[in-house]
Amino acid sequence: MNYFSTSSGVTTLEAQASYYSGNTVVFDGVIKYDTGCCGDWALYYINARGGWDSFLIEGKVKRTDAITRYEYSNASNTKKQYMSEVEPAYEMHTGWLTDSQSEILAHNLIPSVKVYAHNLNENKLFPVVIKDTSVEWKNFKNEKKLVSYTINVVAGDKETRR
Repeated sequence: MNYFSTSSGVTTLEAQASYYSGNTVVFDGVIKYDTGCCGDWALYYINARGGWDSFLIEGKVKRTDAITRYEYSNASNTKKQYMSEVEPAYEMHTGWLTDSQSEILAHNLIPSVKVYAHNLNENKLFPVVIKDTSVEWKNFKNEKKLVSYTINVVAGDKETRR
């Protein structure tokens, strides 16, 4: 048995493997981890069994801010803005997924009620709410191509500016 240690930027994995070569780790003849993945974001979430899992976002992430402005009118009926709330929303694109990864995402991540986004470049971790209200269970056989997903989240905390 070979021992290995690898850091993917999300977690560090140390285990006893039957085979480790390049970016592939094999346990009992089954490929379990591909350590060659890279991404700038990760989602940490409570899975369907109640445990914590992580999902690396390998595609692009686009931020859009929803801005709510608060105003008042003074005695001369002139409007003045006194505060704005910024609610960041993120459109996250996964990389190409295997059928089993697609099933894990559809069954565990999208319905999760406790999710955190981690910007790995800035090392910022914050709560998010997944806004998607449905999820298609994609697989290679039905799609006739590799599958990926778009996950839409909003930050759990609004930014207040005065």
